Amino acid sequence: MYLSETDKVNNLTKLARHRIAARALALDPSLVEHALNAIDRVEEQWGHVPAHDEWRELLTRPVEEIRAALTARNETMDRLRIDSPFFRVPEHGLDFTDERDRRRIWWIAKRVAGISTRDEQWERTPEYEAARQTWWGYYRPVLAAQEVDPRFLEAVDEGDDVEVSTPRAFR
Repeated sequence: MYLSETDKVNNLTKLARHRIAARALALDPSLVEHALNAIDRVEEQWGHVPAHDEWRELLTRPVEEIRAALTARNETMDRLRIDSPFFRVPEHGLDFTDERDRRRIWWIAKRVAGISTRDEQWERTPEYEAARQTWWGYYRPVLAAQEVDPRFLEAVDEGDDVEVSTPRAFR
């Protein structure tokens, strides 16, 4: 469940980046080891967070299972993608530091979020209205049954019709 449109867009950008990471893993399975090393580096610098244990467990699986998990659209992976070790391996080809590339992915995700939510409707129950009164701003809720526009995911998978820039090492 998304708290706002911005939350949905941010999750879509992380999903798009992880789709790129999944493609990179198909080409270079050694990225798993680099991701594990990235977790260690983050813990040395910032300390341990529980998501690291979950990432370590995930990264011990076969590469095809890892690739499937990276692109899975569920709450667990939405949460894990926040602390992804794949954002921390630029020296091994997954460089998401280029501002232009990051903005391009973000704008595509924003457009997709707008497309997929344009016709959404929700019921304004008394509970909803009471909760809305307590929010600092107005956030449009996204129901759990609503999905991301499948055209975006297919296009990203196939590399068609969506201008998602891959990291420089994969161009």
